[in-house]
Amino acid sequence: MVGSSSSQEDIAGSSNIEIVSKSNRTAPIWKHFDLVRKDCVLYARCHRCGKLMTSRGNSSLSRHWNSATYLSRLHGLLKTLQSFSEKFVGFRASIASLKAESHGFC
Repeated sequence: MVGSSSSQEDIAGSSNIEIVSKSNRTAPIWKHFDLVRKDCVLYARCHRCGKLMTSRGNSSLSRHWNSATYLSRLHGLLKTLQSFSEKFVGFRASIASLKAESHGFC
């Protein structure tokens, strides 16, 4: 990784980054990253979040990708649960109103 998170944001936000078209990176993890150059230094840029990481090894890229994938899936699961919860609360309110109405008829 490159220094602190603030320096990563500074580097990622730079406009003088060029994609390196020829690369000998053949590990499967590289299908999720671009090899880029900034100020004569090579970085791996994540396709999902755009984060720049020093490209010293595939294991750090795999850890980043797996954590990003996990967080993305977790976010999707939380949205699904929130939607379900809202529907369930609405359903319970409907049941309660039906019970209230039915007490008037008994």
